[in-house]
Amino acid sequence: MAVVFGLLIAVLIVQFRTVERIVYPYSVASQTVPKIAIAPLLIIWMGSGMLPKILIVAVTAFFPITVNTVSGLREVDENYLNLMRSVAASDAQVFLRLRAPYALPFIFAGLKLATTLSVLGAIVAEFMGASEGLGYLILSSTFNFEVPRVFVSLIVLVLMGVAFFGAIAACERRLSWKQATRVTVVEAEAA
Repeated sequence: MAVVFGLLIAVLIVQFRTVERIVYPYSVASQTVPKIAIAPLLIIWMGSGMLPKILIVAVTAFFPITVNTVSGLREVDENYLNLMRSVAASDAQVFLRLRAPYALPFIFAGLKLATTLSVLGAIVAEFMGASEGLGYLILSSTFNFEVPRVFVSLIVLVLMGVAFFGAIAACERRLSWKQATRVTVVEAEAA
């Protein structure tokens, strides 16, 4: 959810100034409220099922994806934009052939941050209203003074975060964004 909405909102922010003026301040404001304060409200409103937990994780991961994607989409060299305009490239062509390839490193940076923060968001969600999961295990082990269990749970969380980060980094390497950018620029210059 965070990836889909984060990327979509970022594209809308870059394309339409009105969306930026309306949505961006709320995105920033949403990050000033601690997730541990939002979690109980979501659980009260939506029950103790999976939906509030998923929303907490999505809200936690949304901001880094959106902010980094906006930065990446705006990072394109003005000379390349002028070149694309000079060959009468449509907005879609400029986006797909220039902005998107240039934004990939930023998007992946946001995804790397989001994956590690999503683990934190899931733990916060499980602290608030779960009967299973690592967050619940940490909380119940703490109350029962089972220190080894807490440490094992924390190690598993660290390993999960590192594995998610590694998976995103592997996807980034496979996409080879530098080569895609070079090809796009060469194509644009040849046109």
